[in-house]
Amino acid sequence: MRISNFFSRRRRGKLGNEKTRKGNTVVITKAEVLLLESVGALYFGAGIPHVICRFEAVPPFRELKELDRRVSCLVWKGTGRKEKPEVAGAWSEFSPRLSLGASQEFLDYLSTLKLPDSSTFQGEFDTSAILKHVFLRVRRDAETRLYDINMQRSGFAGNGAKTIKALCRRLFALAGYSDYDRVTYGTGKD
Repeated sequence: MRISNFFSRRRRGKLGNEKTRKGNTVVITKAEVLLLESVGALYFGAGIPHVICRFEAVPPFRELKELDRRVSCLVWKGTGRKEKPEVAGAWSEFSPRLSLGASQEFLDYLSTLKLPDSSTFQGEFDTSAILKHVFLRVRRDAETRLYDINMQRSGFAGNGAKTIKALCRRLFALAGYSDYDRVTYGTGKD
């Protein structure tokens, strides 16, 4: 497809938001998943960024031979005291080059995923002095779901929590990040 054809089709609404069917499944044409996790000690800096992970894909750009699909996770590994966990440590980046097949497989997964209603989760509270906050935004074409989860060390629960945890694990696997918190995101065997 030529660039001029792409832009004329874009103006006429032929690219970008249309939905197509593959069997009984609606195929999404663009998607984004953003996960932000912050961790801190109770009363001492709760909310310090710990994990930032993002996937984005816009499949119509394939026709232009552009690589408009990507995944990236930035992870903080700190060694400071719990009063000042940001003192020592470093950010690690997990940003593999996504193949067209891996990107499409994740898009197909998102297409079939039955997402729970936004903000339906409650943190499991315990006697831990650690606070954790997970913000997750999932965009599929024009649909956007937001999950804002506050918890202590024991993770979160609720109707649809297994689906959200599985989505997060799949996102981490796509980025090549395997050292995620098993209590928060599960193991896949639970």
